[in-house]
Amino acid sequence: MAPLEEGVYARARICEVDQRTKFVKVLFIDEGISAWMNSTCLAKMDEILSFHPWQAIPVALFKVKPYQDILNDNVQLKWSKEDTAALRGILKKFELVRVEAILNSVPSNDYRDFVKVNMYGMESESDEMGTSITHLFARERFDQVDFERNLFDGITQKIFENFHKEVLTVETLETWRLNFPSENETEAIVEQPILNEATVGSAQIPVADVSWLNEEGYCHKGEYLVNIEGRNTVSPYEFYARPLKMTRLKEASQRNTGIEEYEDNNAADGEEDAMIAANDELANFAEELNSFYGHPKNRKLINSSNVVIALEKGKRVYGIVEVDDEFAQFTGCWQRIEILGIKDGYYSESFFCRLRFLDSGGTDVRLLSSILEIDPMYKFCLIQCTSD
Repeated sequence: MAPLEEGVYARARICEVDQRTKFVKVLFIDEGISAWMNSTCLAKMDEILSFHPWQAIPVALFKVKPYQDILNDNVQLKWSKEDTAALRGILKKFELVRVEAILNSVPSNDYRDFVKVNMYGMESESDEMGTSITHLFARERFDQVDFERNLFDGITQKIFENFHKEVLTVETLETWRLNFPSENETEAIVEQPILNEATVGSAQIPVADVSWLNEEGYCHKGEYLVNIEGRNTVSPYEFYARPLKMTRLKEASQRNTGIEEYEDNNAADGEEDAMIAANDELANFAEELNSFYGHPKNRKLINSSNVVIALEKGKRVYGIVEVDDEFAQFTGCWQRIEILGIKDGYYSESFFCRLRFLDSGGTDVRLLSSILEIDPMYKFCLIQCTSD
């Protein structure tokens, strides 16, 4: 961990060490920026942070390289300060960019490897094609940047370093990047257990009733669009559905007319977009749960006594279960559940419980001793699949 700003530490990777000054250059893997600092201000990163899936992905423009003089072909090519300034200026002209990844003949599973890309600057979201950043860069740095037309495989694109070398002195660095914070500069950190009485008793996920659907914009012309999870439909009295939001169609109508109107010929497209958006949301959250609970240190069995007490008081109890059937590839291996009831056994480890899957719908019977405690960071997440 390294200081991103004063009083704030972030995940980082050490890229370079200056043995003379004992300064280190780190890359903040979530922000995609690098900085020099004194090695004494670094902190050991907790292993749990290694399994969060978010980080800035390094990319490299495809088919460009620094100009090479045929008379000095043994000189190591590097990007000049003027090259990087020109590229930075081109990117600042566009609000958005469209990135097209180039396929590699040799696959890599190392996040440190640069993804070779074609990048297109876009004036707005309606600009479907965009303007090639590579072509703009090669034209602006004519005779200083080579454009290699014959490259087709991403693995053939080389990565070149920057010519500019920073001069490192104590005076050039902020004070908070020179020393580790003292005890009086840091706030007291209270470690919070994964689950406590508050999680079992008071953490209640709100029911997605009609009022909530209206407030969140799910009402469309007085009706509600839902996706019925047919796999878990039991009867007309027990079925599961996820509400869908016609967001994209509404936004398109507002841009065109200034009034929220839904055209019949766009209804099918709007419904399809809503289903795709809902599935993407579910897939993203499933990936988050898989990443967190996939690490053994984040898994802790639920306390059976606390569950029994909470249910007797009429409180809702939530947990996490592992799913290993073929459907897990769509909803994730670790799913949130609500414990509906318990059937007593001879001892606490033999209690069975009926549970409801909150994200995919459906019910099941499991041993209570196989249920995991749900981490507080997930306890207030919205139920994405409601029953009626």
